[in-house]
Amino acid sequence: MTSASSANSTKPPIGVYVHVPFCAAPCAYCAFYKAVPNRAGIVSYLEILKNEWDLRYCGEPIETIFFGGGTPSILSAKQLETTRRIFPDELPFLKEWTVECSPLTVTRDRLATMREVGVTRISMGVETFDEKFLKILNRRQTLGQVFGAYELARSFSFDINLDFMFALPGQRLFHWEADLQRAIDLVPDHLSTYCLTLEGETPFVAEYRGKIPPAEHGWENFHRIASELLGAAGYEHYEVSNFARPGKQCLHNVHTWQMHDWLGVGPSAASQYGGRRFRNIADLDRWMAGIRGGNPCEEDVCAVDANLLAQDIIIFGLRTRGWIHLPKNMDALCQNACRQLFETWCGEGYMEHKNGVYRPTEKGLLLADALAVEILRIFDKQWWREAESNRRHKDFQSSALPTELSRRWEPT
Repeated sequence: MTSASSANSTKPPIGVYVHVPFCAAPCAYCAFYKAVPNRAGIVSYLEILKNEWDLRYCGEPIETIFFGGGTPSILSAKQLETTRRIFPDELPFLKEWTVECSPLTVTRDRLATMREVGVTRISMGVETFDEKFLKILNRRQTLGQVFGAYELARSFSFDINLDFMFALPGQRLFHWEADLQRAIDLVPDHLSTYCLTLEGETPFVAEYRGKIPPAEHGWENFHRIASELLGAAGYEHYEVSNFARPGKQCLHNVHTWQMHDWLGVGPSAASQYGGRRFRNIADLDRWMAGIRGGNPCEEDVCAVDANLLAQDIIIFGLRTRGWIHLPKNMDALCQNACRQLFETWCGEGYMEHKNGVYRPTEKGLLLADALAVEILRIFDKQWWREAESNRRHKDFQSSALPTELSRRWEPT
């Protein structure tokens, strides 16, 4: 293992993301990077994963760990135990360790090993309780397997998140309400609700692109129903797609949305670490070859400066019910424009403010992506240059700015 002394408590804590690409039964809609599992491939992957960690990690305290995929729970109990050796011997600052699981691969020995090595939270992909829609999504679990996996995980005292999807082909609002009510009856600690999107070169895209009619009365009604039902059941709607019982938010995601650093290891894993953003290549063999040669294959590399961090703190903040603090070190002109825009949105019911900080209302959460587009315009240097060529700088900072921006997305 990595020496415990390598964890330097004087450095800001980080999150860690581990991408486990192996998946025995890929879902038809999934565009995440995945690879067909075999024993030799997994052994090599675990070896290179440790090498990448030793190559990149600089000793920061680790606050959260998240294993995503793929299907991390496809790893055997022994292999899951091996993953613990990647990290420092002691993790005194660790608050949460999540592993994504398929109901098909939840077993007693895997769960026992997870608990032994320090995993605290299970995120289980359910997607729907309706067998008709499970078949459409190419999800192979039966309802009996879902309920059995859930109860088994509960018996080990893990915090549990359940993932669900809406706006499926042929799905109506009453189908969605039935899924949510059945989920509420299980009393999980956390629920994630995602709108089906057609992306990547997936079998689902090939079959359904252009064929799926608009969701009944619009996708926002699925969001609204989730917010109402889960809110009434005691779940806090703390992010556009996420609901939690008190004290059960996903700390890893919150950490990332607030733009604290995180280190991603494994093929396709993204990082914000050491003043850079970068993504490992989404190719298992090329990723392994790069790490073996001491020259990681990276994509989407860019430096992280104060304005980029400020932009993303605001954009991700618009997706949560947390208070947004405009960073003091961001560009003064952008800061002033954002504040004016926030004030306008407060007047229109999309945000609220207290003591100089802002957060979206429930109404604003439903328009998070549209609001984010206007924030991106503020940080777009080309847009500012064009605007400055049309009016004097002192006029451009007038109160007309937020009105001009906000009207672009006003719903009809």
